[in-house]
Amino acid sequence: MPANNNNNAFHNVSSWGQEESELADIQNKFLQYYPERGEVIDLGSGRGVFLELLEKSGRKAVGVEMDKTMLEVSKKRGHDVKSGEAVSYLRSQKAKYDGIMASHIIEHMDIDKGVEFIKLIKSHLKPGGVAIIITPRPGSLWATENFWLDTTHVRPYPYALMKQLLSPLEELAGGLEPDSYALKNIGLKGRIVSRFRKIIIGNELFDFAYGGGVWYIVVKNNG
Repeated sequence: MPANNNNNAFHNVSSWGQEESELADIQNKFLQYYPERGEVIDLGSGRGVFLELLEKSGRKAVGVEMDKTMLEVSKKRGHDVKSGEAVSYLRSQKAKYDGIMASHIIEHMDIDKGVEFIKLIKSHLKPGGVAIIITPRPGSLWATENFWLDTTHVRPYPYALMKQLLSPLEELAGGLEPDSYALKNIGLKGRIVSRFRKIIIGNELFDFAYGGGVWYIVVKNNG
């Protein structure tokens, strides 16, 4: 997870502002894809929300975090966390993992570094290992505006591009993260208004205006 600065309040949440409990509810859904036993590395592990989920599920978990404040918070919670930036850390390691999590990392890289990042993920997966990448999907007006509100974002990585870069790994699952919709936390009145808007303008235009801002892809190394 990128380091904090005065221009953005970027803590252990996605760019869309989840609290830790909400983020845990979202990330808990991804545990099912990892082998039940083995070691999972969380790149950009923040305060350790996903590390805690992994540990409670009986998996060995290690994190990598470059933000010193979050690193200390995570260590105080008892997590095994290494100090470093994701790409630099993977370059320096020969270890392979049963699982890799990279949530809201790649959008902070230019294309050259992003391509290298994916290659490193592929090279550090054990046979049978699973990698999950989560990143903003600026596919709607709402999501595009929110993407660029984070001053550390460099570029988006479309789903089709990620599939191409991750080949030949097998795609197990992927698509829009349903909890990332702009309208998910609005009240009853807002939900009624949004439903009428969808009826009037149709699903495609509604998605263009208000569609979800986060997508994920799950891949497996069958080699």
